[in-house]
Amino acid sequence: MKQWMKIFGVLAGSAVLAVADVTVTNLTVAQRPGTKLMDITYDVSNTMTNAVTSSLTVKNGANIVVATNLTGHVGAGIPVGTNRTMVWNMATDWNGNVVDLTFTVTVEEGLSPCPVVKTGQTVSYRAGDDGDLEPGVAWPNPRFTVLTNGT
Repeated sequence: MKQWMKIFGVLAGSAVLAVADVTVTNLTVAQRPGTKLMDITYDVSNTMTNAVTSSLTVKNGANIVVATNLTGHVGAGIPVGTNRTMVWNMATDWNGNVVDLTFTVTVEEGLSPCPVVKTGQTVSYRAGDDGDLEPGVAWPNPRFTVLTNGT
């Protein structure tokens, strides 16, 4: 099988925190000769954490091709650095025959959101208030710790 498509790479980056600096560079995409395996390589840097969450979007023109059969540096907990790799087995996800595909690697800050603790309100005054929903996580027990210096 010969390579039958042009491949375009698009760099993308985003961050949960405005002060974070998440950057994707050096994106390359290549079809392995004689297969329908696509090798995607990229570099990622982040000034806030050592791990990020990465994803791949593939488009055929304006249409998104759902790429579910991915292995390698994709998903949560991806270490920052050079030569991050993903492999997409497009034979299992898509059997199209087009000239152009566009690949976008999106990387987001790897921090987990901070949990919100319960307010403690249990009486409900109307539907959807804290007493009705009781949202959030429980406070730690013990909530405070007395240190050896008395604080």
